Amino acid sequence: MTAFFARLDRAVYRAERALVVAGLVVMSAVVFLDVVHRTAADPDGLLVRWLSGDGARGGDVAASTRTAATILGFLLWWGIFAFALRSRSSDKSMSLRRAAGVGALLTAAGYVLVRGIVVLFPNGFIWSQPFALVLLLWVGFVGASMCTYEDKHLRVEAVERYLPDAARRPVAVVRNLLTAAFLIFLVVASWKYVVFHYEEWVATEHLGGMFLGTKVPRWTGFAVLPLSFGIMAARFVGRAVQAARGTLQTRDAVAELVAGRRTAGEGAS
Repeated sequence: MTAFFARLDRAVYRAERALVVAGLVVMSAVVFLDVVHRTAADPDGLLVRWLSGDGARGGDVAASTRTAATILGFLLWWGIFAFALRSRSSDKSMSLRRAAGVGALLTAAGYVLVRGIVVLFPNGFIWSQPFALVLLLWVGFVGASMCTYEDKHLRVEAVERYLPDAARRPVAVVRNLLTAAFLIFLVVASWKYVVFHYEEWVATEHLGGMFLGTKVPRWTGFAVLPLSFGIMAARFVGRAVQAARGTLQTRDAVAELVAGRRTAGEGAS
């Protein structure tokens, strides 16, 4: 039975890790697309304002200035790509001509991609910031649950270090059970909070109870709270059982810090 719960905990941890990675990727992508769209959709970008010299904007900017800014931007990115390809450490044999050609292709492809984003999404990604915050909420609390699995949560050990060996086991049992009890309290409180937002979402026929600027119901974003607290509570109960059996293995943060500094010192010498 113990082996079964260990495998189950490991499977949950792997799912959490995949969820965190996916959340970080999606969060980075939507914020990046928002920045790209805001920059590309602005007809008076940095280069246009720099070339105009007098701070003119909108219709006061000459068409020739906009054209010159587009050409200058293309040449600038072309040079950046060519330099990056030419100077990369993994391939010193790339000729200047080849680097310039590949750089031109990458710049052209990037320009087409950016213009395509502007055309396909004329209203931009106004939902990206609140959506990224929802993902950040999930990543943060799922990451906290992962820290519990890895035994990397904050723990005050000043008193426990000076306890006799006979007292450490019951103290560990009580400590983990108290932590689990507090997490169960948070599960109940956060569950009521999620239910409140869910009832609001249902009462408005799915027209309200959304995160601002998105169509994501608030209850789906906050659902991570009881979920992560529940998983952490179960893990602390498991640690209490292990402590009672004398099989609980804990990380010695001080010993790890000393060993890390010793290794760093040996590497520097």
